[in-house]
Amino acid sequence: MAQTDNEDYYRFTGGRWLWAEEARLLERYKKFSVPGLKHLAAEAVGARSCVSIFKLAEGGFNKIFRLSMDNGSVVIARIPNPNVGPAFKVMASEVATMDFARNVIGIPVPKVLAWDGGKSNSVESEYVLMEEAKGTQLEMIWSDMDLDEKFKVVDDVVAIQQKLQSVAFSRFGHCKYRPECSANDTIQLREPLSDQMHRKAAPMSKFMVTCPRQPGRLQEISL
Repeated sequence: MAQTDNEDYYRFTGGRWLWAEEARLLERYKKFSVPGLKHLAAEAVGARSCVSIFKLAEGGFNKIFRLSMDNGSVVIARIPNPNVGPAFKVMASEVATMDFARNVIGIPVPKVLAWDGGKSNSVESEYVLMEEAKGTQLEMIWSDMDLDEKFKVVDDVVAIQQKLQSVAFSRFGHCKYRPECSANDTIQLREPLSDQMHRKAAPMSKFMVTCPRQPGRLQEISL
């Protein structure tokens, strides 16, 4: 497939605007190397080749693609639009936050397989490659579920919220990886660590929070 055949991958196809549409579409137009993305996605899961790719979804700031491999694996790829802001900083924080949620707090978010916040790669763009989330979209089955099943879903959502609120930071900001890690740095928790959290305490030292201290300046807080 020639690059010129991939215009629907590059441009925003999720809606229209009643005002300044050309400018809005330009903010969301992102050209990248589709063959390069397929190659890196296959490499990330040990496949020989990617057999199919399609645009799964897109929002205001990212395009999401589903890539199927010759070994049966599936990779979800996210390509940010130009309007996402400073792409490297945004993506570095998002990747670190997903890692923190998955491996420290214990929330089953998709595993990040590979990412790059720059453009000097075979994709010629910033990207994140992730595992596909398991399960069925709730909206597809909610109306067919009985009341007890719905209460179980609510209980699961509450449990996730409790895990998120089990960690208290001393500053507002965004999570990112620290250039250098110290085993003595820990996260301030509202309650004592459970046995499970104690086992997960070691990875905490690789994270930090960057937060505004004054307009235009950032202060880094170790976790």
